[in-house]
Amino acid sequence: MKPLQFLSLLIILNVPAATAQQILKLPSGTALAVAKTEEPQRQDGRKAIRALVAVQDAEQYDARERSIIADEFFGLYLGPYAEHKKYQITEIAVGNAPPDDESGSRGFQTLQTFVYERAANGVWTPHHDSLVDDEPLQKATKLTLPSGIVVHVEFQGTAYVNLLQGEAFVAAFWSDAPLADLPRVYPRAREYWQVVKNAIPDHISTGNIAAYDTPKLGHFHFREALVITLTRAADGSWPQLPESWSDAERARSGLIQASFREDRIRTIWPAR
Repeated sequence: MKPLQFLSLLIILNVPAATAQQILKLPSGTALAVAKTEEPQRQDGRKAIRALVAVQDAEQYDARERSIIADEFFGLYLGPYAEHKKYQITEIAVGNAPPDDESGSRGFQTLQTFVYERAANGVWTPHHDSLVDDEPLQKATKLTLPSGIVVHVEFQGTAYVNLLQGEAFVAAFWSDAPLADLPRVYPRAREYWQVVKNAIPDHISTGNIAAYDTPKLGHFHFREALVITLTRAADGSWPQLPESWSDAERARSGLIQASFREDRIRTIWPAR
């Protein structure tokens, strides 16, 4: 997950409820607003977070459709945030609120609650009949780069990324280079980008490359990654990536600046 996604979610979580009605769009097209978040106290002592998610006319959605809403909101927004903040349990209450309500959660009516629990291996398990139960985990494809280095590609294509980017090119791979050694990880991400960038459709203006050091073990597995985000210039060309990681760290201007922030090892959610 990109820092701006974390930032937008942090704004939603921390501002007073009266101003927390930012509309979020899900890949399915559903629009929702976070009415409130809280940290419920659990008897087992585990750290938990609960989000009250308001969906217009939520009562018209059946249980399966609400499950999809919860899964998408968890996968794109709350799950990466919960992983980042080291929560162990998340709850998503899907409901509705009067469209003109300025009282935050006071007018919220819960219709259904969905719980996700983090396992020891880092995979979050839903406690309901989830959308992901019907989808087998995509097997990574082994790819040998021109340099001879082998990477394992888990996802490559266009996907809805977040509210800011909309539809973008997303590619995720893992290799045996540990994230603690960014001078080894970065050249692999750069070389992979050189291989795929010319195949990106012309109407796509943003590209994201995520380099992991561990394989994906489940649909809701939010790992740390080196993420490179690039935006086309007005003439349709892509910016040139620096040759080495040391050069990339110094390239803190223009289009490259957004790609290499201080929290450059970060969690992202590549859409399924």
